[in-house]
Amino acid sequence: SSSSSSSSPDPLLLWAEMADIADEDELTVLESQVLSFKERLGLANTNLQVDFSSVRKAWKDTVTKLRMALSFYVLGTKLLGNDIQYALWLIARAIDGDTLKPREARMLQRTAKDLLTLLPFTIILLIPLTPVGHVLVFSAIQKFFPDFYPSPYTERRQNLVRLYQEIEQKL
Repeated sequence: SSSSSSSSPDPLLLWAEMADIADEDELTVLESQVLSFKERLGLANTNLQVDFSSVRKAWKDTVTKLRMALSFYVLGTKLLGNDIQYALWLIARAIDGDTLKPREARMLQRTAKDLLTLLPFTIILLIPLTPVGHVLVFSAIQKFFPDFYPSPYTERRQNLVRLYQEIEQKL
């Protein structure tokens, strides 16, 4: 007959045909190889039990570290914003003819340096490295170029802000 069927073949027939192709000895060898491969991967123990208390603790630790890092960068960004605002005010004063004090001139220089180092600092921070890679890169930068970090993102500067905030709360 010339009628053609467009339906897909029966999966059970395909399995039956494949079973005829492989004999029992080949399947036994394949099974042992798969089990050996599972053992080498450390997946041989099928009675895997998860200790949810340790998972919960690890999750809490991770969230705590993430919050600390986020608050560090948020505070640094606020400090940088304040520095920029103050620097613009100082520049406006200088344009009006006022003479800046040495401390104010140093502050302007520091803010300019912070703005110039912010872009490469951010690029390095955003490069997809492992956490260990970021630690190594930033450790090397800190060792060889200690002034590379924008000052609002240093522990020293943020600790000063925290001290001022504690003093304000006591007053």
